[in-house]
Amino acid sequence: MEREIRTQRIVEAEHTDPNMVEIQANIDDMNPELWPPIFEHLLQAGAKDVWLVPITMKQGRPGVTLHVLCPHPVQDAAETVIFKHTTTLGLRYASTTVHRLEKRMMTVDTSFGPIDVKLGFFQGELTQMSPEISQCHQRALEQGKSGKEAFQEALFAAQKLLEP
Repeated sequence: MEREIRTQRIVEAEHTDPNMVEIQANIDDMNPELWPPIFEHLLQAGAKDVWLVPITMKQGRPGVTLHVLCPHPVQDAAETVIFKHTTTLGLRYASTTVHRLEKRMMTVDTSFGPIDVKLGFFQGELTQMSPEISQCHQRALEQGKSGKEAFQEALFAAQKLLEP
């Protein structure tokens, strides 16, 4: 099968965001099944990233630290989501700066079908390459194969297309 770059488009230019805030909350008394919709609410409110880190809290109880990275103008909206949808009684804030690589997307043809691949460029040089994992899993599922196989094939196809 002949592989070709279907598209390569710049999604985001390399830049620095100096006005970001990281919001944190330690939580040890919440049903973990509630986290996915909370993540969605936070992202819809304008958060750029949301993640959990496992921790041990007072009296040895397992818990998590919720981290929310967002621009300062989104802080109030994120705070509202956290207080309405979690069990936390308080938040911590840290102002931070984020450096983002130029991000491009390309689509490669594979035996699984077309798969998008994210490309990261640092100062104009390609430094990161990652097939869209959700597409890999979906295409593989349709064929009764493993998402890992689709991921590896898409990565190989992108590497071949981008080699000098």
